[in-house]
Amino acid sequence: MKFQLLKTFWKISSRSLWRNKLFSFISIAGFTVGLTVFILLMTFVHNEMSYDSSHANKDRIYRAVVYTRDDNQYYGNFPLALALRMKETMPQIECAVNYLDKDLDIRINGQFTKEKLTFADPGFFRMFSFKTLAGNPNAFGNNPQAVFVTRAFAEKYFGRNNPLGKIISTKLTKKTLLKNNEGKDPKIKPVRRFSITEVPFDFIIEGIVENPPDNTSLKFNVLVPFVNTEKMPMMMFSREDIYPGEFLPTFFVMLRPGMDKSSVEEGFRNMVKPLIRNEAYKPELRLYPIERIHFSTEIGPFSAIRPIDPVSVLVLTIISFVILIIVSINYVNLTIAQSSHRYKEIGIRKVSGAARHEIIYQFISESFVIILISLVISFILSALMLPAFNSYTDKHLAFNFGWGSIVAVIIFLPAILSLLAGAYPAMVLSGLNTVKILKGTQKLSGSKKLAKIFVTIQFVLAIILISGAIILNSQYNFLIKSDMGYNKDNLLLIRTNQMFGRMIDEKLLWLYRNEVKNLPDVRSASMSNMVLGGNGHLVSETRFDYGSKMIFSRVINGDASMIPAMGFKLLEGRNFSPAYASDSLSSIIVNEEFVKQAGIKSPLGKSLKYSMMEEKDVQIVGVVKDFHFMPLQDKIVPAAIFMANNKSWNECIYVKISPKSVQKTISRLKQTWEKLIPGQVFDYEFLDNKLEDLYKNENRWRNIITYSSAVAIFFACMGLFGLIFYAAEKRTKEIGIRKVLGASTLSIIRSLVNEFIILIALAIVLGCSVSYYFANKWLKNFAYHIELNIWIFMAAGLLVTIIVMATLLIITLKVSSTNSAENLRYE
Repeated sequence: MKFQLLKTFWKISSRSLWRNKLFSFISIAGFTVGLTVFILLMTFVHNEMSYDSSHANKDRIYRAVVYTRDDNQYYGNFPLALALRMKETMPQIECAVNYLDKDLDIRINGQFTKEKLTFADPGFFRMFSFKTLAGNPNAFGNNPQAVFVTRAFAEKYFGRNNPLGKIISTKLTKKTLLKNNEGKDPKIKPVRRFSITEVPFDFIIEGIVENPPDNTSLKFNVLVPFVNTEKMPMMMFSREDIYPGEFLPTFFVMLRPGMDKSSVEEGFRNMVKPLIRNEAYKPELRLYPIERIHFSTEIGPFSAIRPIDPVSVLVLTIISFVILIIVSINYVNLTIAQSSHRYKEIGIRKVSGAARHEIIYQFISESFVIILISLVISFILSALMLPAFNSYTDKHLAFNFGWGSIVAVIIFLPAILSLLAGAYPAMVLSGLNTVKILKGTQKLSGSKKLAKIFVTIQFVLAIILISGAIILNSQYNFLIKSDMGYNKDNLLLIRTNQMFGRMIDEKLLWLYRNEVKNLPDVRSASMSNMVLGGNGHLVSETRFDYGSKMIFSRVINGDASMIPAMGFKLLEGRNFSPAYASDSLSSIIVNEEFVKQAGIKSPLGKSLKYSMMEEKDVQIVGVVKDFHFMPLQDKIVPAAIFMANNKSWNECIYVKISPKSVQKTISRLKQTWEKLIPGQVFDYEFLDNKLEDLYKNENRWRNIITYSSAVAIFFACMGLFGLIFYAAEKRTKEIGIRKVLGASTLSIIRSLVNEFIILIALAIVLGCSVSYYFANKWLKNFAYHIELNIWIFMAAGLLVTIIVMATLLIITLKVSSTNSAENLRYE
């Protein structure tokens, strides 16, 4: 019986929709576009929310982070000495893995190229659930030369050929201890001096791994046993250091079942106490569940994993549902607006004995049919648009929620939307008076209040979306256009990668720099270990002591040409000069933040203790204005510049070129490189392009949210147009009488404006308050950001007001231009 009733409702609904083709088309088109955008955005959100959730032991895996309470910093890269001690002394830990990404020059299958190699401890496959296609994952790490590659890497270099047993060649280093005073006096920091020589090294491919999923923080191409990091220059000097630093790995631990992370964090405090030589350094351990690290924006210095702002995901989720709400409101308004055409049908059905609940079911079933049809079309459109969406978002999304989720969406989404969009019109129209319907005197009472509520909601949503889009774009433009403290225009960065595995003779690099200076259209060239952007690729953060003050500072090598070439502003003192023999040994130039943290009033000539491989005295000879060597999400930190020489590892060469004949100049630079340093990749990029890449993720989120907001704003404007048109149409008789009595068009417009002005004012207050709250929360993720000025919210309110006024003007002119006799013809 119930099935037969549903079948009847379905038939009547289908016939009704077919008769009202325009209404059906508009409704289905609106829901289809809205649902398509909703499905794509929620697929994107689902991908972000499910980051690192595919591991079987995810509930027991944590990322270890060093926290220092004094400066409230969370250091992402973990000291190797502390990691080793935790493995040895903490029984709560079942498995621990160091994880380090580095770009190296390699030779593979006859090709000489650069690839990212990922160094990991033997427990990698035990801890993380990555599917192995070939090879024994349990044997990973047993042989230092045996590596695992991803399917994409194997296909890239070997096509359909079997890559197992193939060789990946590179160059690492070996060290020879020349001096060591360790153990002679515990109060004196050990002094170790080494000679370092380059040696060829071959890796053998012994396994293939399925490509890491899109929603993982651990993206790798080649997995190399971590023990090989001992053959990297900078890693040699950080293995026994307890301080966080640039070149250290990310450290993961997997706790034993039933173990609580707080016991490990507490145990760390006791473990680290005997290791600390300076009481000012008080590290604490923070363990982050692996599913949280994708959103851990508080982890700042040295973090190899770049998190995303959870507020952005929340905003995108809200926009997705706002689109559905707006589409539903528009459907309700459209249904009520055209309801007068169905008065007769409702009256006849009532006279024929139809109960009120049957009429309610009928209207809800019509909504269900519209939404179900829209949903089916939306799934098809979403599937067709997904490749383009993936290309735009730089993702590899797929509809892989599982059949259960798809069935739930197909059943529950239409049901919920049908109730939301169809219930009110059904309740209102089913309660109409039969006698008044048949007499033709029926009017909808109470719908005016609801219409005002809907108008206010639409106004609020429009203001939130418009102001949000303005703030988002303003912050992005601020990031791109902010003064970084140096001149990035026409500045070429040539990488030498001296710190990791590529040991080019420093004399050759200096010879190259000197030759380059004499090339046409080259204005200057300088050596440095500082690669601006990202984490900077600077020497590991190093301790300086000034009296009782301890300053952790980035250390930069730069020759005498670097400061003028980069456009750094020298505030006090002098630049390095060959005329001062001490410059290459003990002189430093510091930034303003260094001086501030050291608490030095007159820095020039002040001496500090410098502690890296050995402790020595250094003297400040100059102070430069603060500059950003990391993205603007991060605060400026202390920096100390040492004079580069042919014994220091110089990570790059900066070349300032003329904007004329750029390609010719690059060609000359490459030819000179290949002549002096054959067999090494000429790896270069423009600094301004690199800095733009830093904000690629922010730009992607900006575009996704902006375009999603544009869709929502479009629907909101359409809804506002419909609501205002409906309100004006209902006042056709009033307008006609006013015109007969001599009212001007301006006075008619004014009367309609007065009806909406209070609603606009209320919406501006509510919309701006909500927008300010979320925007302020989001901007806190940036160390440097725009100020939330009142003009942003005034602009959003003004734009909505203009849209409303323009709509009122168009509709009122249309209605008032109609002959009054026509307006009053049937009254």
